[in-house]
Amino acid sequence: MRDVIRIMIVDYKSATDKKRHTHDLFAFCKAARIQQPVLLPFPAEDYYEIDLAGLNEHTALLWLHILGDLAALNPHFVVEFQQRETYSFCP
Repeated sequence: MRDVIRIMIVDYKSATDKKRHTHDLFAFCKAARIQQPVLLPFPAEDYYEIDLAGLNEHTALLWLHILGDLAALNPHFVVEFQQRETYSFCP
């Protein structure tokens, strides 16, 4: 099992909105010094993940809290913590 933070971009109306929200996510992660999320290869979905392997529990919870603040301030993001198996098609 791997611990991950999953970020979903939801409720956008156009490709331009999607691109802007993706840019906002990466800029927020960079400003907060959070590892850059990786796009998951799910068809027609905008899921990004941050793998928490190798981080201590305090740092992982801090990142989850900070990204939760992003979701609270911007309704186009949904953030959740998951424990999952490794996907066979992901790096």
